[in-house]
Amino acid sequence: MANNISDRIAILACVEKVLLERGPEYDQVLTRLNAKYETSLIDCCERSEYLRDILDEVFGDGTCAVIEQICHCLKNFTENQTISNFLEKLKR
Repeated sequence: MANNISDRIAILACVEKVLLERGPEYDQVLTRLNAKYETSLIDCCERSEYLRDILDEVFGDGTCAVIEQICHCLKNFTENQTISNFLEKLKR
């Protein structure tokens, strides 16, 4: 999905920004991604369903708010097909 390196960087930067603003949950997300899927945050550019699953585990009912923050951060890139696809899959 995120074939272009600049697309991956934009996605990663926004996801990290939102998670870091949340505090200690950032580390929980990274730890669970590694433990459950043996993957890192950058790999979630390709596998947004992994990120969604871990966000559900960590944030529970607050997941939608986190996803909305990520969408808001990437709002200037929604015409980019790669980023649009990432956001669409993340919202599912």
